[in-house]
Amino acid sequence: MSNERSASPFAGVKAPIVRIVVVWLASAATLMGVAALLDGVDVEGFGTALVVAAIVGLINALVWPALLRLALPLTVLTLGFGVVLLNGALVLLIAQIDTGLHVSSLGAAVVLTAAIAAVNTALSSALAIDDEGFWYRNVLRRYGKRVAPALNVDCPGIVFLEIDGLAHDVLVRALRDGNAPTMASWLRGGTHRLTRWETDWSSQTGACQAGLLHGNNHDIPAFRWWEKERNAALVTNHPRDAAELERRHSDGRGLLFADGASRANIVSGDAPHSLLTMSTVLRRDRPGRIGQDYFAYFANPYNVTRTLVLGIGEVINELWSAARQRRRDVQPRIHRGFAYALVRAWATIIQRDLQVYSVIADMYAARPVVYTTFLAYDEVAHHSGIERAETLAVLRQVDRQLGRIATAAKAAPRPYRLVVLSDHGQSQGATFLDRYGISLEDLVRDAIQARAVAGDDSSSETLAFLGA
Repeated sequence: MSNERSASPFAGVKAPIVRIVVVWLASAATLMGVAALLDGVDVEGFGTALVVAAIVGLINALVWPALLRLALPLTVLTLGFGVVLLNGALVLLIAQIDTGLHVSSLGAAVVLTAAIAAVNTALSSALAIDDEGFWYRNVLRRYGKRVAPALNVDCPGIVFLEIDGLAHDVLVRALRDGNAPTMASWLRGGTHRLTRWETDWSSQTGACQAGLLHGNNHDIPAFRWWEKERNAALVTNHPRDAAELERRHSDGRGLLFADGASRANIVSGDAPHSLLTMSTVLRRDRPGRIGQDYFAYFANPYNVTRTLVLGIGEVINELWSAARQRRRDVQPRIHRGFAYALVRAWATIIQRDLQVYSVIADMYAARPVVYTTFLAYDEVAHHSGIERAETLAVLRQVDRQLGRIATAAKAAPRPYRLVVLSDHGQSQGATFLDRYGISLEDLVRDAIQARAVAGDDSSSETLAFLGA
C-alpha cells in the first residue's frame, strides 16, 4: 500500500487549541483530585489549580526540551526512570514558588505527575485527541533541524511502515469491517492502492526483511534453524544471530545506507541511524550521542508515565483475554501465561511508542528513507488468533499509529510517501501438540532415542504413524 503524500486529518488551528484547553482543564482537575486524596499535596482552590496547571504546562513545553538535552544519556541509561524523577523535581520546584500549590516531598511530586499523565492518556484515548500535541511537535521540528539540516527538501522521502504478519485477505476484511479506518480512508481518497504479493518459501520476517533491506535472503530457511557446521541454533530475533545474518547478506549498500533510519527491525539495511534493531542493538560503534534517537520520545515529560500506565493496562487486558478464551473454551488456543503478558505489553505499547516517536523525529530531520516494523499485530495473532476480537483491536491501534505518522508528515520539511507493507501472512490452525497429543519436539526426540527396528513391516508402521 503506497501513496504520494498523505493529507492531514486536521485543518487550521482548531485541533491544537482544543487539545491545549482540554489538557489544561484535565490537569487542573487532576491537581484537585490528587490534593483531596494525598496528604502530601495541597491546592488552594480550582482557580489556583488552573494557574499551576498552566505554569507546569509552559515549563514542560519551554524548559523541558533544553533540560532533556543535558540529561538525555542518564535518562536512557536509567530506562526512563530518570525522566520520571526529573519531572517530579520540576513540579516540586514549582511548588516552592508562591502559587498556592504545596507539595511535601519528591515522592508526592512524582505521584502528582503520574496522575496527570494517566488522566491525559485516558482523555487522549477516549476523545481521540492528537497524541503529538502542538508544543512537542514544534520541539521535534526544532530538534530535527539541529541534528540533520536538510540539503534538498524538495525531493520526496519514503517511510516504510511494515505491519508484521498481516495477511492480505485479513487486511481486506479489516478494511471492510472498520478495523483499519486510517488505511481505508487512504484507499477511498485515492492516495493509496492495495497490492497483493507473495513471499518465497521462507515465509517469515528474517528472510523477508533481508530481501527487502539488503536485497539478499539466500540460505535463510526459517525463523530459527540448526547449523551443523557451527553446532548451534541460529534464531532470527536474537541480537547476535541477527548481526550474523546481516553480516552474511549485507554488501554495505542496503536500502537505508544513505542517511536512512532503521527503527524496530530485524536487520538494519545498513542504516546509519538505528533504534531497537536486532542486528545493531549490541554494537558500540554507532555514531552520535548516547540516546539521541530516543530524544523524540522523552521530549514529552509525561511519555514514560503514559507508556507505563498503558503497559500495565495491556498486561491486565491480556490476562483477562486469556481467561475469557479458557472460559469460553475457544479452539484452537494456546497457553498464555504472565510472562507472555509482559511480552505483549512490550510489543503493543512500549516498542510501539518508542518507534512512532522516532519515526516522527526522522521525518522532521528530513531523513530520505525510514523503515520501521510494527510487531504488535503479529505478536498477538500468534497467541490469540489471526482474526479474534482482541487481535483486531490491536490492529486498530496500529492503524491509528499510521494516522499519527501521516499527520506528523504534513509538517515535515520535505514531502513523504508512506508505504505500508507486510512481510508475511498467517493461517489459523491447531498446534502439533493439540492435534496429536505430543509436541513435535518430543516426537523428534523420541524418534532419535528409539532403537532401530529391522524389518519392512515395522518400518511401514512407523511411516504410517508419522504421516497420520
